[in-house]
This record gives sequence, structure tokens and C-alpha cells, in this order.
Amino acid sequence: MNKLEQLLKQFMEKIDHRFDKLEVDLQELRVDVTELKEGQQKLEAGQTKLQTDVTELKEGQLLLQQNIIDGLGAYIEKISEHTDNKTDALNKRVYRLEVEVERISRQ
Repeated sequence: MNKLEQLLKQFMEKIDHRFDKLEVDLQELRVDVTELKEGQQKLEAGQTKLQTDVTELKEGQLLLQQNIIDGLGAYIEKISEHTDNKTDALNKRVYRLEVEVERISRQ
């Protein structure tokens, strides 16, 4: 083998080595891309879940606000009824007292 053949053989070995390294790097890149796609899918699923949770929270908050308003309305209605009942009872007592005072003053 002459000198030129040896140089050519060494050069080809270096090229083969570089191609092998490129193939390994390419395979690693494919794995990385696959992992990135899987991660992106997980992120998208998480984002969808968060959006669903936020929507549910908003709906729950609206329902809670409506329940508070309804509860306060019912409570105010009961207080009003109680006050009206007490006022009616007091008015009846005052009326009886006035009738009694009028009866006594006629005698």
C-alpha cells in the first residue's frame, strides 16, 4: 500500500467516524424531539385542566354569590315578618289600652 492509499484510507476512516457520530447525534435529536412533543402534550393537557378549573371556580363563585343574596333576602324577609308581627301585637295592646282608658274616662 502506498502513501496515497494510506492517506485515503485514514481520511475515509475519519469520514466514517464522523458519519457514525452524526447518526448517533441524529438519533439523540429524535429522542429529544419525541420527549419535547410529549412534554408539550402534557402542558396542553394541564392548561386545558386549568381552564376547566377556572371555569368551574367562576361558576361556583356565581352560585355562592346567588346563594348569599338569596339567604340574606330570606333572612331580611323573616326579620320583616317578625317586626310586623310584633308591631301588630303591640298595636292591639295599645288599642285595648286606649279602649280601656276611653271606657274609664266615660265613667
